[in-house]
Amino acid sequence: MADETVRDAILFNVVVIGEAAGRLPPATQARFPAVPWARLRGMRNIVAHQYFGLDHDLVLDVIRNKVPELRRTIEVALGP
Repeated sequence: MADETVRDAILFNVVVIGEAAGRLPPATQARFPAVPWARLRGMRNIVAHQYFGLDHDLVLDVIRNKVPELRRTIEVALGP
């Protein structure tokens, strides 16, 4: 997170993921209950609206520990 370009790219992608999660129809979200839709939207809102007050260590922890888990969950839900 020390590299401003990398940090901005990570934060932008967090916003994109949360925005996409928020735009999926409720019926689609309901088909995949293992995906934490509300948490994705919540993280997006934190990054987008509290940008200058972000705890970058916390964001990095989420990226390192939660995103891989999220990816596996989505891959299982969507199949190969």
